[in-house]
Amino acid sequence: MSAKPRSNRNAFRPSIVGASLEERVVLSSIPSWMTILRGSLGGPGGPGGPGGPSTPSDLTARQLATTYGQQFTAAQTALRQYVNDQIATLYGAGNLGPNGRPTQQAIDDFRNNVGGALNATALGLSSQVALLPGSAQSLLPALQQSLMGDDLRSLTGRIGRQLGTPWGTSSPRLLQNSLDRLINSNFAANSRQVSAFLRSPGLASQAIDPTTGLQVPLSQFLGNQAALQLNNTFGTLANSVGGIAQGTLFDPTGAFNAQGVEAFQQQYANALNTAAYQANGILSILPNSSPIRSQLQSSFFGTRTGGTPTGNFFNALTGVFPTGTGPSTTPFTMNEFITGFQNGFTSAFQNFNGVVGPFLGTTPGGGTQLPTGFFQNGATFPSVFGPQFTGGTFNSGFNNGFATTGTGFPGFGTAPTGFNSAFGTGFNNFIGNANGLGGITGPIITTPVPTTGIGIGTGTGTGTGVIGV
Repeated sequence: MSAKPRSNRNAFRPSIVGASLEERVVLSSIPSWMTILRGSLGGPGGPGGPGGPSTPSDLTARQLATTYGQQFTAAQTALRQYVNDQIATLYGAGNLGPNGRPTQQAIDDFRNNVGGALNATALGLSSQVALLPGSAQSLLPALQQSLMGDDLRSLTGRIGRQLGTPWGTSSPRLLQNSLDRLINSNFAANSRQVSAFLRSPGLASQAIDPTTGLQVPLSQFLGNQAALQLNNTFGTLANSVGGIAQGTLFDPTGAFNAQGVEAFQQQYANALNTAAYQANGILSILPNSSPIRSQLQSSFFGTRTGGTPTGNFFNALTGVFPTGTGPSTTPFTMNEFITGFQNGFTSAFQNFNGVVGPFLGTTPGGGTQLPTGFFQNGATFPSVFGPQFTGGTFNSGFNNGFATTGTGFPGFGTAPTGFNSAFGTGFNNFIGNANGLGGITGPIITTPVPTTGIGIGTGTGTGTGVIGV
């Protein structure tokens, strides 16, 4: 099966609630997204109509149920559309054998491609569900198990079983109808679980500030969790860059390998696409977030017209490499790379937080600062995926960035030998499609990056994994 990548991700207890690394990120003012919640639900401005109270009322379970229902429906629609597009490719002339059916290799590639899309879907929904108080105890593990579990009851297992029989792939119409039913059934069950969770009487009582130990309004808890999770995302991404660069851009003697620059930049762009996808999904849960989400393109990749401005996350990497065409007189070192990247990423994060921070109501002490743990050796940041889905048992650690120790960033790292690269293609392409709907378009690295006296090679970043059968 020919894939066209945009380039080339047991119960557990996620620890994003109360993580100490981001203790400086707190809600210290009324965030702008809460202005839509002024007054009570009894009238336009609360009791008495427009002349009601001027302080914002709290989010309600009913409002959240509506929002989460919309997000699950959107994710379901996106997944079905992606799978149906892949079915059309599966039955293309180049993937059919002499019997007129897809070859085994084409089916294997399709299985892995869909597995990558399922992984991306799980990342997006998990990030949103993890904002809710108490979700780590049962709701979040159940969601991930239902989507990606190893048993035949999960969506992953059921799709694998469908693909593992001759009759299951006998025609594109049969396969499409079957997979549509499986996706619809899975999302209906998960939506009911989230709805029931939001109706539980003890929901508000679980909204506890991890610093003070006191109960806070549900809206404040969600805002804190959104800030916390975004910082975990950026912390993990930033701390992953140095180690991966050392193994791909520099040889064991410390010499710069310019042949790996283009591939490394594409992997980094893929990782930024994933971070943007996650940030957009998290902010989508909060009311009145459209103006902020519309600025994510500029924060991550810069504008498409009039040149790319400095201060975005992509330029944090592209700006560190030496430029020019003459012979190299000063070797480019790993220390220079790390210093340049950290300076660029720090500036980009401050610019990003200058937009998103006030929206969430966050004011880190002493001005905008990176949370504790950025660029520190050995520092890790909690993930919405627990050990089952970040270790070697799931897609060779794709959700863990293929890290052997600590916490890596989803899909950003060196994949193991012999994997099916269609998984990374599915993951990245699904996220690219979702970001495109939100007005976020990451770069595709197709031209040489200027360096000092050295040529540029080509390559792509990839992930791995299979759907169980």
